[in-house]
Amino acid sequence: MKMPSTCLLTDSAAQFTLEPFRGQRHVRVLPLDIEVDGITYLNGSGLKPSQLPASMSSPKHAHVIAPQAEIVDRLLNELREEYDHIIAMPTTSSLNPTFPIMEKTLGKYLNNGTVQIIDSQLISCGLGMLIEEGAANIENGLPSSDIEFKIRQLIPRIYTIFCTPGLSYLHQAGILDHAQASVGEMLGINPIFTLEDGLLNPLDKVRNFRNVVDFFQEFLDEFDHLDRISIIQSLQPPHLDFSPLKEHISERFPLSQLQEMTFNLQVASILGPRTVGMVVMEPEEEAI
Repeated sequence: MKMPSTCLLTDSAAQFTLEPFRGQRHVRVLPLDIEVDGITYLNGSGLKPSQLPASMSSPKHAHVIAPQAEIVDRLLNELREEYDHIIAMPTTSSLNPTFPIMEKTLGKYLNNGTVQIIDSQLISCGLGMLIEEGAANIENGLPSSDIEFKIRQLIPRIYTIFCTPGLSYLHQAGILDHAQASVGEMLGINPIFTLEDGLLNPLDKVRNFRNVVDFFQEFLDEFDHLDRISIIQSLQPPHLDFSPLKEHISERFPLSQLQEMTFNLQVASILGPRTVGMVVMEPEEEAI
């Protein structure tokens, strides 16, 4: 008798921290196109990081294009021919319109239990970690209801912090008003945000990017145990030297998985190409 099969569906603003990872064959990624200065790059293909404007106040504009409902529906029908259950987890709805489009498109399937959609409340490596853990549970043979339960339990254990001088990008995303973004960029403000319940929460600001490393270390010191840590560099200069932070991590969290990555084009088009960040995942309480 064939065991019921489960697939995880996300979008390309997710960044996987492990390549390959267990259960990767059960993960499908909805490509997000990027438009820069009126030119569309399919899933960002052919787009160079240098082509993203440092500020949206420049003549150039960049943004992630919302996927068409027809494309989502076509992909879903293809997946339903292969899998019994589909769990969709797009980027947090506060930063990208994929979730409401998926929710509307998948709505006709929600009542029969074959499709579930979860607002991940995450982006970049945080979303990648969530997908990786869910995929491992599929590989372990868990039923879809248990996988969904574990995913929902994991979301509040993943923390994201980032610093960006590209406040005009956050204005475009509807996070800041135009005056805040314009004045902030003019003054060279480098605000630090956390992602809480899927929403950006201003935490502090630093005088320059060199202070970001110190702030990230202070953020880490608030935790007693961490399973995974991802440091995420910007797509455009200046690139920071995270060596002191990595050394601190190896001393304080010697058993944690540590990855150093670069923001992909989709995330950079949402948060700004000079954004730097860090994502951490706490272990389950019984595992501490």
